[in-house]
Amino acid sequence: MVLAEIKAACILTCNLRAVIPEQGAPNVTISSIGVSIMSQRTHFTLFALLATFLAVSTVEAAELLAKPSVEAARLSTYEHANGDTFFALSLTPRPTQVVAEGRDVLVMFDTSASQAGQFRTDALATLDSMLQTLDSGDRVKLVAVDLRSIPLTDGFVTPTGDAMLAAVDKLNQRAPLGSTDMGVVMTAAADGFADSGERQRSSIYIGDGESNANVMPADEFGDYISRLVAERVSMNSFVIGPRRNVELMAAVANQTGGVVTVDGSETSAQQFGADLARTISATVIWPQTVQLPVSFQEVYPKTVPPLRSDRDTILIGRLEGTGNYELSVAAEVWDPSGTVRADRIVLDENTGDYTARGGASSSFTEGRAEKAPEKDSGGLFAAGQPVFATAEEIASVGETSLLTLSGEARLWQGQDRLEADRIRIDRAAKTLKADGHVVNYLTEQASASSASRARPGSGLVRISSSSLDYNEKNKLMVYVGSAQLRRTDLTVSS
Repeated sequence: MVLAEIKAACILTCNLRAVIPEQGAPNVTISSIGVSIMSQRTHFTLFALLATFLAVSTVEAAELLAKPSVEAARLSTYEHANGDTFFALSLTPRPTQVVAEGRDVLVMFDTSASQAGQFRTDALATLDSMLQTLDSGDRVKLVAVDLRSIPLTDGFVTPTGDAMLAAVDKLNQRAPLGSTDMGVVMTAAADGFADSGERQRSSIYIGDGESNANVMPADEFGDYISRLVAERVSMNSFVIGPRRNVELMAAVANQTGGVVTVDGSETSAQQFGADLARTISATVIWPQTVQLPVSFQEVYPKTVPPLRSDRDTILIGRLEGTGNYELSVAAEVWDPSGTVRADRIVLDENTGDYTARGGASSSFTEGRAEKAPEKDSGGLFAAGQPVFATAEEIASVGETSLLTLSGEARLWQGQDRLEADRIRIDRAAKTLKADGHVVNYLTEQASASSASRARPGSGLVRISSSSLDYNEKNKLMVYVGSAQLRRTDLTVSS
């Protein structure tokens, strides 16, 4: 049974300990820190979170494990003459391994009147370079935006295929007219992934960011941001034009886990396009719940924005007191195959093994279907379709090579379902073993001739036993211990 890698809805844990000296004595104590973002084939760590804990002086961060090439997190403080202490917390998740089997990219190309002449020529050249640089497994949806959003492709297509060439030709034929409503652009980004499925999502806007048709009030802007975050869509932008609202695009990027690239004469359109293609390969971590230290007062932004692996995210505020500071964040990160969630997920950074405890749930994709997914004759699960799992505990060893579900373990795909006290999946050996109160529901694959004679419910088989051994290579299921097969018109017991 070929199981794809599981991605994480992860727990970030951060423990800071430092001593703030009374009046400038150079005394700083640093202990094991880290924001650990726990995932499967994709691991992230924010290690060595540290501080300038001296008034107006700096102490370099300690490196706790392998020496990172970039400081992953940093806390700086400043003590005002009136006694107030302020802080700036910089967080940058750093992936140690990135696995991606393809991402979906929504490209929104501004066709308003400001995008004319050399600006349009450069924007089109940048788009072409980006499409040429994207990975072969990526898919792109091209949309023209101004006062409306006009899809130019039929869904997501390959970056350099005939469908995209036709879409770019349509774009070239559109005259740059009118103005732009950035609310329409942000709505198009949030709505643009309805047909994307479980692939990583990223949007790129190419234009000047001027919203002359809709000067958004703060509450309306916040609603657009909330929708993008809810849909897990990071919004990146390439800002180009005679007048550029870089501030607006930076605000959008900061709050949705995106980045901003600004046109300039020192860089070619080909390089800008390659840079845009690289922005979608960065990891974006989406905080779900955040517990800040009580000593962090008046924190801005009030909602912790998404974190990116290629730039830092900054929190600022006022700091009260000294001692131990603990920051805890539950977060989610995209991976091509699925998710795992639990009350707590613990990752062994050295091995990549993890354990999810407390109402653990997971989804992953069983293999890859080259055509419309069909259940293989005799197989346990169909390729290319999501498989769902729940258990009290889900443990992974060897980057999902060995996956164990313990405590009321359940696996299901469509009507097919497996229940047991414990289910053990060996991805390398392509085997599955279930123990304890095994109940397996399987859908029979009827032939065209027999399907017309089948009675309602006759296609579902229930098999119970003490244990089950399954081997994907020969598609053999062996049920042992009080085994019983039951269907509508037949019961067989051992």
